Amino acid sequence: MDPPRAFGSADALAFIRALAEDNHLSCLPTFEVEESNDDCFIHLFEALRRMMNPPCTPWWTRVWVVQEVMIPKDVIVLCSSISAPWSMFADAALALAKHAKSCCAKVLWNLPRDQFTVLAHFVDRVKDIEMLRKAHARAQNSMDIGRKFRTDLPSWVPDWDAPAGQTNDIRIASMALYRAPRTNLPPEN
Repeated sequence: MDPPRAFGSADALAFIRALAEDNHLSCLPTFEVEESNDDCFIHLFEALRRMMNPPCTPWWTRVWVVQEVMIPKDVIVLCSSISAPWSMFADAALALAKHAKSCCAKVLWNLPRDQFTVLAHFVDRVKDIEMLRKAHARAQNSMDIGRKFRTDLPSWVPDWDAPAGQTNDIRIASMALYRAPRTNLPPEN
């Protein structure tokens, strides 16, 4: 008999990647549970729990993590010796939340409570950070245009003497020049 396989961060990240592909949960190999596969299922969720929850991985609860993930445009998450783009986490959380509200709700509700909780914590943590990332990006975009009428100030210092009405007029005029197609845009959250 083969020794039991140890599940780790690579397995948890592979599972997150599968979730990010926006498939139905019942189509993922993880959820095609047979009796012989029960232990693998349990160990995979334990690996995901260890990756997401302190004390095993305190990264998710550290204050500076918000800054580490929020400020750069492209973020790479390192877990042990494996890396994954932050966008994979965000896509997985959004897909899981979408499927949990509709087609895959029954699959999730049939999970043992601790496994359901692992997935719920994953979605909550990632969606919270992603919401902050989007808010930061919007704030950066709104500060990039306007509020700079003085040339003697460094680029990182806002010009608080600039009248707000002029800033808005400049922003509106510049938006009229940019005519991007409005089809196939994802809904704003």
